[in-house]
Amino acid sequence: GFVLDALFRRGEVTKAFDFHRVVIERGFHVDIVSCNKILKGLSVDQIEVASRMLSLMLDCGPAPNVVTFGTLINGFCKRG
Repeated sequence: GFVLDALFRRGEVTKAFDFHRVVIERGFHVDIVSCNKILKGLSVDQIEVASRMLSLMLDCGPAPNVVTFGTLINGFCKRG
């Protein structure tokens, strides 16, 4: 959480996603709250990256929840 929060405060959402991906690939557990924070940041202007993150979640966990899908739907709707 600390590293992700620091990256978000600096506006480095893509770096937060990259960090998250590496953590999962190395076998560490990531909670759904952290995932949803990253998705929310990505959905503002990087919805394709947010979609890749959803795929990563479906493959490696954690399981997406209603907040996850709502965030992605909002991102796609804003994109048009």
